[in-house]
Amino acid sequence: MLNRLDRPLELADHGPFSLAWAVSDVIVEEYLRISDELEQDLNELEEKVFDPSADFHIDEIYQLKREVLEMRHSIDALPAALSALLTRHGGLLGKEVRSYFRDVADNATIARDRVISLDERLSALIDAGAAKISLRQNQDMRRLSVLAGMVVLPTLIAGIYGMNFEDMPELHWALGYPFALGLMALSMILVWWVCRRRGWV
Repeated sequence: MLNRLDRPLELADHGPFSLAWAVSDVIVEEYLRISDELEQDLNELEEKVFDPSADFHIDEIYQLKREVLEMRHSIDALPAALSALLTRHGGLLGKEVRSYFRDVADNATIARDRVISLDERLSALIDAGAAKISLRQNQDMRRLSVLAGMVVLPTLIAGIYGMNFEDMPELHWALGYPFALGLMALSMILVWWVCRRRGWV
């Protein structure tokens, strides 16, 4: 901040407004720096979410969303306040200080717009992340359904032949046992083939 007052234009000679400019300039530059860091974090999260092979935690997106919202709340009113200062009290600032305040106001607007853009991108990323999680869960449920289907038919066949009725010809057939095993294996293969054709596995 002291470096900003030590300028060839000797802004310190312009009174308290020069100090106000120095403080606001430091604050706005810090906002720009933080917004750059937040954007880098967001870019990394977007790569994770949109990479089919990458794992991510939805909590990471919510954490970054909270940080961006805090940033947005703190910077939202700053451009309007600086513009009001230039509009209502521009005559008190002096030509040199007024030009520097315009630069600060422009940078504040840039920082605010950048944070708003980050907030909107994060909202879209939350939707994309939730959709990806839902898709994964659906795929897992399909795989479990396929496994359950492959087990149900052999279990049904085993249950039928386990009833030991007297009038079941297969029980007295020499090939009855391998026939039952083959039927179980065939039913499992059939379920797997049907599910594979439908893209479930």
